[in-house]
Amino acid sequence: SLPSYMETYKKLFDKAKVTNESQMVNEFHKELKPKGVELASYAVDLEAYVSNLADQVFKDSQKMIDRSVITFIILVVVTTVIICIVSYIISKLIVAPLQTVSRMMERAKEGDLTVHGEYNAKDELGVLVSDFNEMIAGLRTNMQEVENNIQLLFQHADGVVSASEVSSGAAKKITIDIEEVANGAEGQMQAMEQTAGAMEELTQGMQSIVNTSSSVNELSAQSALDAESGNKLMKQMIQQMDTI
Repeated sequence: SLPSYMETYKKLFDKAKVTNESQMVNEFHKELKPKGVELASYAVDLEAYVSNLADQVFKDSQKMIDRSVITFIILVVVTTVIICIVSYIISKLIVAPLQTVSRMMERAKEGDLTVHGEYNAKDELGVLVSDFNEMIAGLRTNMQEVENNIQLLFQHADGVVSASEVSSGAAKKITIDIEEVANGAEGQMQAMEQTAGAMEELTQGMQSIVNTSSSVNELSAQSALDAESGNKLMKQMIQQMDTI
């Protein structure tokens, strides 16, 4: 070993101080040279061992690097798959219902009051769809009331026309009766009775016109209120859709 060689070399050096040159050479060949050869062989073996150890360390390091790369690739692939799955779930749970609500609001904005949302979840989007359905139902009811009032208005208008025709006929009859009274005294009493009857019919017809006109005015006022309410509700709906 190296310590043994150095110890032998030191002893030989100390001995050389008190011996002559030939004795020192003999001692060198006898003791130090074999040790040097042994030490050189040991150095070669040590170099080979260190080289093999370095190769083994390099191979082990390369294996660790390869395993780390494989582990990293697996983690990247797994993370990508998880992200894709989460994105798909989010798309189904949030994006698709939002697109459906947007299409319903667009249809309602164009005047289609038959739309109805089917999203029944308890989250914010479900509350929005529920409020939208209630708003559309209220607007649909309001518009139906306006339509019914308009139909009643038309019916009463027809009644006014009929009453006017009756009154016009009664007025013509009064005119004829008056002419008959003026043209002959013989039928004066009968003509007066007929005139009185015609006047009564005229009075009834005028009263019917007044009553019908009052109903028409009330219906017109109610229709105006319903139309105004429907207009306000439609504006609110459009504002909510624009806000969304």
